[in-house]
Amino acid sequence: MKTFMEKMRNEKKKDEKGIVFISYSSKDEPLAKDIYDQLNNKVPCFLAAESIMTSTNWISQLTKSLNRSWIILLLITPHSIKSKYVLRELTIGVSRDIPIYPIRLFSTELSDEMEFLICTHNMIDYSKYKWPEPIELIIKNIQELYKEEKGKLEDKADIAKDTFLQTRDREIQLIKKDLPPFVQIFEWIESSVSEEVETAIKSLPLPDPLRIEKDPEEWIYDFQKPFNAIMKHPKAKKWLKRHFEKLAFGQRGLTSFCLLDAAISVPPLERVFNPLVEQIEQSWKVLLKAQTGTGKSRILTYLAHYWRKKHDRPVFYIDHPQGLTETDWKVWSHTLGKMLDRNTKYPPLFIIEDLHRIKSDLRKSVISFISQASQTTYAIICTYTISNERDGDNQEKDNIKFWSNHLNKLISRVPRFDSYWNIWQPYFFVYLKWMAPTIFDKPIPNRWRTKISKKKIFETYKTPWSFVVGLGFLEQSFKNNILNKPNYPIEKAVYLLLHFLFILNQEKPIRVKEYKKFLEKGMEGLIDKNEYNNLNQNIADLLKVWRSHKGGANALLPPCEFEYEGFKMNSIQPVFHQEWAKRVIKFLYEDNSNSNFKTTIDTILEKLYPKENKFWQELEYNKKPQDFILWLIDSVKGLSEDDYIIIQELRIFFTDLKIIPESLGVLKDLISLDLPYNQITSIPESIKNLKDLEELFLNSNALKKFPRSLISLKNLKKLNLRDNSIHRILESITTLRKLE
Repeated sequence: MKTFMEKMRNEKKKDEKGIVFISYSSKDEPLAKDIYDQLNNKVPCFLAAESIMTSTNWISQLTKSLNRSWIILLLITPHSIKSKYVLRELTIGVSRDIPIYPIRLFSTELSDEMEFLICTHNMIDYSKYKWPEPIELIIKNIQELYKEEKGKLEDKADIAKDTFLQTRDREIQLIKKDLPPFVQIFEWIESSVSEEVETAIKSLPLPDPLRIEKDPEEWIYDFQKPFNAIMKHPKAKKWLKRHFEKLAFGQRGLTSFCLLDAAISVPPLERVFNPLVEQIEQSWKVLLKAQTGTGKSRILTYLAHYWRKKHDRPVFYIDHPQGLTETDWKVWSHTLGKMLDRNTKYPPLFIIEDLHRIKSDLRKSVISFISQASQTTYAIICTYTISNERDGDNQEKDNIKFWSNHLNKLISRVPRFDSYWNIWQPYFFVYLKWMAPTIFDKPIPNRWRTKISKKKIFETYKTPWSFVVGLGFLEQSFKNNILNKPNYPIEKAVYLLLHFLFILNQEKPIRVKEYKKFLEKGMEGLIDKNEYNNLNQNIADLLKVWRSHKGGANALLPPCEFEYEGFKMNSIQPVFHQEWAKRVIKFLYEDNSNSNFKTTIDTILEKLYPKENKFWQELEYNKKPQDFILWLIDSVKGLSEDDYIIIQELRIFFTDLKIIPESLGVLKDLISLDLPYNQITSIPESIKNLKDLEELFLNSNALKKFPRSLISLKNLKKLNLRDNSIHRILESITTLRKLE
């Protein structure tokens, strides 16, 4: 079975002009075959007797071969000057401006028709030679002509290709101007790259999808070959290092990737990628799901490169759809409609990441957008993470269930690529082992060098992201630049709390204006007046320092939105997974080098969240975190948009929690309370104090009676009591007018 890349190369070859068309009379076939047998080994040739299959339309094949030829080798003999087919071939050649190379093999006068057709071409007379003596001379002359003509053709092809790409790049830049802020477009390379560097790296090929028959060591040997020449170019090497750095630090999302990043990454498995592409090209709309940290962004970048390269169509994407409005979708649909070129076989490709984060009130607009995907409009691939399907809050679960049902026909046909991690893993391992010393001049981890079985190593790393973290670059950079620096405890507290809010606010960029208010209240009394008054400047200074670290500031700083006296940060999308943010907090919080630091953090959080602290202390269940900060990280699923001190979403699940303390009633800012899969037997009366509560999920507990106190929750929109032992629902539930 040919790979997709092989098919692409074969399709290109079919369109290339590069054959010698031998025109002869069928009565001279032995002579023609003598020339063909020796010439075809050196220059691609067409001879009707050898090149046309008996079952095909020979006239069609003759015409197509003439159109593909760069020269016609005319054998002038007593038979050919009388052949009507030879004359027709010459006529087509003249009409196509194909050069004719006439050779006289016998002392023969030309017919008037033939003389008219070849009068502008110099005829070579071999009639004085005894056959087959002229063959060697003919081959030598044709080879010289071929070499000269091939050079011209390649120059023309390069000029045409460069002109085409420049035209297409200009079109892409024009498209970018019309894109709304939340829609991005994949580009081959950053616009800031110099022409010198672009020339050096643009030849990087897209590696073929991985075939499991190929040994990983053999694969990495072939994979690294194109980089040898580029690594000798200092500026190009710097570009490579910067882009490999994103992969070595576990960069997530699509925002920071260009199409050439796919050429320096481990390609997806063929058994995963080929069916995915085939499904897109059949149905034009696909749902792709995978676990977090399993390389979803990498396969999407590879797909984008493939689509742009093979079909020459732009690839758009939405990396963070949770902030979109209905107006945004309508404006984008209208804008896209003006961009469409319906005269092409393949449409643009559109990628929507994190489908589960799209707000429920946008479903109608998004469904309309997806339903319009077709061969004449656009292809679309939507994604979500499996961890959200299992562990996400009920709103995300509801969204996932909805979208899964909507695209149900497609899901079974698109393989879960993360389920093939055990097959992909050995290739990823040899890739990292090659990358560390070759690109970064750094050693691989010692545990990767020992004779310990690979099985043990592979059991340790369950995802590509965990492998990247295992490589140690990210952790070492953090330790060198943050953990082991003699910073003041307050500076480390500012850094830790950035990560803390990143988790509590569901990975949204941190607005530093609100963060400053958060710190002012939490640190009141812990810092002197001068520090307190200059907190805004201090935050700006710290962010500048952290952003400038070697090894990628993006790897050490959560996404922030901040502007202060000319210093601006706008939603940087870095490496950050919640898992890494939790590791940073663990490193700093449990750092024994400063015994007061943990106390400082506890004091800040107890001052910021006193009601939640009281509730946490009264909770009793087996998996309850021992530290308040860890409980907040596990349980808080959303903060107020305007005030990071206001907790609006709380979640406790899969515990043996039986009794909810009465202190629940003090959490009056809650909008969503998610308590599924526990052993709760009753709900406290104080829940009626949660006047703003809109969502309450108590499914899979041990409730036997419908809690009367719920009737007081007049703003309640969603209520889930499934899988309890409740036999009767109070009729008064009808007074909850907003309940869906």
